[in-house]
Parts: sequence; structure tokens; C-alpha cells
Amino acid sequence: MQILLGLGDIIYPDGKSAFADAYLFKPMESILKNIPFYPALGNHDWHVNPDINFATEWKLPNNEHYYSFDYNNAHFIALDTRSGKMYDQENQIEWFENDLKNAQGKYDWIFVYFHHNGITCTYKPEYKAVVDMYPLFAKYNVDLVLNGHAHTYERLMPFDKNGKVMEHYNTPLNEYGDIKGGFIQITTGAGGKLKKDWNPGQCDKNIVAATAHRGHFTLINIKGRQLKLKAIASIGGAVLDSLVINK
Repeated sequence: MQILLGLGDIIYPDGKSAFADAYLFKPMESILKNIPFYPALGNHDWHVNPDINFATEWKLPNNEHYYSFDYNNAHFIALDTRSGKMYDQENQIEWFENDLKNAQGKYDWIFVYFHHNGITCTYKPEYKAVVDMYPLFAKYNVDLVLNGHAHTYERLMPFDKNGKVMEHYNTPLNEYGDIKGGFIQITTGAGGKLKKDWNPGQCDKNIVAATAHRGHFTLINIKGRQLKLKAIASIGGAVLDSLVINK
């Protein structure tokens, strides 16, 4: 079995329910009719009231803005970063930490996904609301943090709770062991249009393990305590980045 994760901005130009069939369900009919899809809300989905539009198209756990689910030996948590500031911040963060606490020791893998990026070398700014969650990611053994927003691909080297590259992982690698007290953040936001005038932001490029400015999707395969990730070009199928974690 497979699952699909949607990292926000599910429907362009905004999240109107009226656009869902033409812009999403028809183009992806052959995939969506066979594979469960778990979307998170993005800023374009918030151009209209998601409690009317988003909720019309999806039936998701919890309150549909933020929720979690399990698949085999992995735990997935979707959050709502709205327009760069957390939706219902106090309640969402409290729920998030409690969910992470409850997941400890029960799963081999924990994934957190949402729309906006934290620290980044893409053309997007750094969103404080995301960076403020770094201590939770590190404390509660989150393996991968996935976001969209920037229409490009960027994998950062493992961060600690302060958003600093971990001492033992300060060179770009494609294979890791169990990363204790840290996490890997990946921007994978080029499932649709590319930003033609893309220009990387001013940052410390030493935090970047891999980048690719092409339309793509990210494929993650899990077998027990091994994870294999590939970023794959939407046109041509070239592998743009690969990652292996062996716990």
C-alpha cells in the first residue's frame, strides 16, 4: 500500500471547492482513486475559508487543520501553518506536543509535514513559527520535516533544536544512521509550477545537503528501520537527490 502527502497549496489559484475537480481530482484521477491522500493547508488554501472549502473536499482526522495518523511502523503529523503563522497557535502547539509525546517508543519513524519553511536557502523568508518548533522536533525524535511553499527542492543537513547543523553531520551526506537529538528538513514544493525568476536567498550555504530547481515529487520507501528517499523529476524521471537512513 502507498499513501500520498500534500504539503499545502493543494488547489491554485486559491482553495475554492469549485476548482477542486478541474484542478486536482480530474488531472490526478488515476492516482487518487487508488491511493489515500492526506493534505495539509497552505496559504493559497487560506485565500478562502477552508472550513467551507477544504472541509468540503476532504474527510480528515481531528479538526482537519491539524491531525495525525499511522501507517505501519510510521507516525505522520500534519500541521496548519496558515500564512506563516500557526493557525490557532496555542491550541495547535499544545496538541502537537501531546501527540508527539504519545508517539514516543511506538513507531520507528515520525514525520511532520506542513506548508511553510523554517530556515532555508530558497527564495522564501524564514518563518519564525516553524523555527520555534525545532526544539519539539529534536526532543521528540522527529525524523523528517517536510514542507512546500518554495517551488523548488532543498534538503538541509541535520539540525539540532537550535537550527544549527549537528556537529557530526556538518558535511553533505546521502546516508545516515539514527540521528539522535536532530532532524532533517526538506522543502519539496515543485509539484506544480516553478518560479521562473527563482534566485536562492542569502544564507549560509553550508547548511544545504542537496538542491534542485525542477518540477518533481518525493518518494519515500520504508522497510523496517531503513528509509530510502528519492526526489524524482516530474518530466523524465531523473533522480535529483537520494537519501538513506539506517536505524
